[in-house]
Amino acid sequence: MDKIILENDYQPTAIINTHSHADHCGGNHFFQKKYPDIQIYATRFETHFIEDPFLEPLCFCLGALPFQELRNKFLEAKPSKVTNVLKYEDHTLDIGGQSFTVVTLPGHTQGMIGIISPDQVLYVGDAIFGEETLEKHGILFYTNIAKTKDSLEKLERLNVNSYVLYHGGERLSLSELIEEHLKMIEKTKDFILEQIVEHSTSLDFLVQQVMSQFNIANNVIQHTLTSAVVRSYITELQQSGQVILVVDNGLLQIRHSSQTIEP
Repeated sequence: MDKIILENDYQPTAIINTHSHADHCGGNHFFQKKYPDIQIYATRFETHFIEDPFLEPLCFCLGALPFQELRNKFLEAKPSKVTNVLKYEDHTLDIGGQSFTVVTLPGHTQGMIGIISPDQVLYVGDAIFGEETLEKHGILFYTNIAKTKDSLEKLERLNVNSYVLYHGGERLSLSELIEEHLKMIEKTKDFILEQIVEHSTSLDFLVQQVMSQFNIANNVIQHTLTSAVVRSYITELQQSGQVILVVDNGLLQIRHSSQTIEP
């Protein structure tokens, strides 16, 4: 990207981070060092992780010192300073006399946004993925299932000229892709619920079943990411009253709400 900037004699003035994952904000450090006056925009939630990337692997380990396998450039970008913290609501944003629209799209992360450019192109971040990603990953990384579905439905309602998916390129329509995402989410939720219906199930067992069902690689990083996604589905099922959480003999158990709990 910097090569294109130099070849065209551009002067970058701002970076808008849709969210704090390293593949989306990892370039901040380079550009902020090379162009000291550049402005970096992000929402407050995402700002914490952008400025202190150690928080990412820390959260995956529930606040404990992260596993060594999680201390890598894919989960922990170089730190950068967010100069402009965005309020977390849909609003217009003026940068250099150009009007952009901030669109809240939580689900993949809690504070993710999309950006509508002056030419009415919506950059969706990781709110939705292209077909190649869907084929490669049987389970999608969303940390809040209810908000993910809301964001997908919101994308369907927005009136723009086109969309740019970070993992999927430019699209003129998202309707079919949104429908496919919603089907995949329901398929994953149903599979997890099936493991719980007949008997109490531990979180470790659910993660194991999901990794096996969706052919997820057996390594620490993939296990950690899958655990986070499974937790988000458990919370979704808990909030809808379909499952309950109990601790039995020191083991966290997920039970279907129809199961009797002995005193």
